[in-house]
Amino acid sequence: MSLSTIKTAAYGLLQVSAPSSADDVLMLELLNQARVKAERDHDFYLSYAPAYLTIAETGTLLSTAKAGFTSGAPSGSTVTGIKKVEKAWLWDSTDSVWSKCAWMEEQLYTQLTERADRLESPDFWGDTSNGPAFPSRRVLYKAGQTVFLHEWDVSTHARVYAYQWLPAYASFAAPDDFLIQYGADYLMWSAVVGFNYLKGTFIPRHEGSLAPPSDMVDRAWNSLVLWDSYERATVDDILT
Repeated sequence: MSLSTIKTAAYGLLQVSAPSSADDVLMLELLNQARVKAERDHDFYLSYAPAYLTIAETGTLLSTAKAGFTSGAPSGSTVTGIKKVEKAWLWDSTDSVWSKCAWMEEQLYTQLTERADRLESPDFWGDTSNGPAFPSRRVLYKAGQTVFLHEWDVSTHARVYAYQWLPAYASFAAPDDFLIQYGADYLMWSAVVGFNYLKGTFIPRHEGSLAPPSDMVDRAWNSLVLWDSYERATVDDILT
């Protein structure tokens, strides 16, 4: 399956035999909107991958994360975008190993540091005697789109496992991704509904043989989410 094939199928349903360049621009925009909506509404297993950062004293933007790690440093292309981080590790350059660390949003980090100050417990981050705590003082936290290291002392490499955004479809020749491969029906019917709404194109329907396009979007979406649940169940669960 390809984006071009999805476009052709959508035009066939819409009975647009000779689409204009303006039609193609609209169709591509609708396919991108369907992609973004799918990613926003669901955390897809195949979008879950590691990304690598070098944490500076003043923090590091998530948007600078790299896709690879070689020779003890982040490398390769910059990831398209990070939607949600689940886990984090810090690089031990002495032993050349990764050690797990805590990851949290700024609000929780602020609450915990304020609690530590009230308890006057310098060992709060590794001491559970006063309640829940983290096993190490090594904590990464995110403020806005910037990642900081608790009690930063030196530039440190971090590895985060995160749900990542797919690249935008720049043209109908865009490389296949998992949504194009496994969610073609969802992308196609979403584009058909949007195109029909904006252009008033009539979609022929034989009574009893085809559900309304909006219903077909829902069916395709449910099928895509079900596929994702199977994908999680049939491979090693890297989320735990």
